[in-house]
Amino acid sequence: MPVHDRRTRSRSAAWLGCAAALLVFCLTACGQREPPKTPANLPTAMPSEEEAARARADARNAVPLLPQGERDLSGQDLLGPADSASVAGVMSPDGEQRYGYRIQLFATADGRLAQQRAAEYRDLFAEAIYVRQEGVLYKVQVGDCISRDEAEALRRRARALGYEGAFIVDALVAVD
Repeated sequence: MPVHDRRTRSRSAAWLGCAAALLVFCLTACGQREPPKTPANLPTAMPSEEEAARARADARNAVPLLPQGERDLSGQDLLGPADSASVAGVMSPDGEQRYGYRIQLFATADGRLAQQRAAEYRDLFAEAIYVRQEGVLYKVQVGDCISRDEAEALRRRARALGYEGAFIVDALVAVD
């Protein structure tokens, strides 16, 4: 038998042995796995209105308030004089707040630019304008919408004014 045929056969046998070993390993390893256990305390039905209201009330107390009166290096209030009282803690005069929606119009790392844009937006919108700092970004948002439909209408209005990038964000909003 020529040497070339012996080498080809031994290479084929080696590959076949490796493939068989890999197949055996995969079959034994896969057979030992068990699916993850489902936690026993998961709800199986939607909560009632009372349970949902209780959960919202409990969550409202657990959520930290927004930072009060952020200031830049010069000591100037970044929230602006009109927003300082209304944004600090997102509290209405009677102290009510709840989860709702706002429309984000603009975001930048420059606090002064955010304030300039907020001043422009105050001329266009009757709703409250907010400048919130999150990390390094200053986000300019409009409105205190309670329902998603109300937020969607405000978003459509912002887009009609030329702000095509406007989008809905979740927020703690002041309740009138």
